[in-house]
Amino acid sequence: TENPPEADVTVGGCGPDEVGVGWVADLVIVNKSSEPASYLLPVSALDAASFVQALETFAVLESAATAQAAGHLTSDDLDAAKALNAAMTEALDNLDRPAYAALHDQFHALLTSRCPNSHLERVVSNERDRLQRVRVVTLSLGAGGRREIDEHGRLLAMIESGVAADEIEDLCRAH
Repeated sequence: TENPPEADVTVGGCGPDEVGVGWVADLVIVNKSSEPASYLLPVSALDAASFVQALETFAVLESAATAQAAGHLTSDDLDAAKALNAAMTEALDNLDRPAYAALHDQFHALLTSRCPNSHLERVVSNERDRLQRVRVVTLSLGAGGRREIDEHGRLLAMIESGVAADEIEDLCRAH
C-alpha cells in the first residue's frame, strides 16, 4: 500500500510545517512540533478528509444532545462537570495527554448523559467512543487546551443560567 504524501497530512489543525509524519509499515508516526511526544496510529485512522467529516458530524450531534440535556442536568451533574474541567487543567499543566483526553470525553459524556432523546444520546456515545482513539492526538495541550477549558467554563455558566438551548448548541458546536 502506498502512503499518502506527507504534505497532505494535517493533524489537529496543524499543517505540514507543524507536524512531522513518518510511515512505518501500516502505522503513521505523528509528531506535533508544539509537543514533544510522538504517537503511533493506524494509517487508516488518519484519512484527513474522513476524519474532518466525522468530527463535523459529531459536533452537530453532540451539540444537539448537549442542548437537549441542558435543562435536565442536576446541580450534582454540573458540580461533577466543573470538577472534570478542573482536572483537565491539572492534566494540561502536567502535559498528560491521555488524562486530558479521557477527562475531555468524560466532561462531554456527562453533559449529554441527560439528553431526553435516548437514541441521540446512544449515537453520540458510540461516535465518541469510535473517535476517541484518534482524537487523543488532536486534542491540544497548549493554548488550544486552555481555550477548550475556558469554553467548558462558559458552557457550564450558560447551562446554569438557563440560557436558550439554541445558544448552548451554537457554543457547543463551535467548541
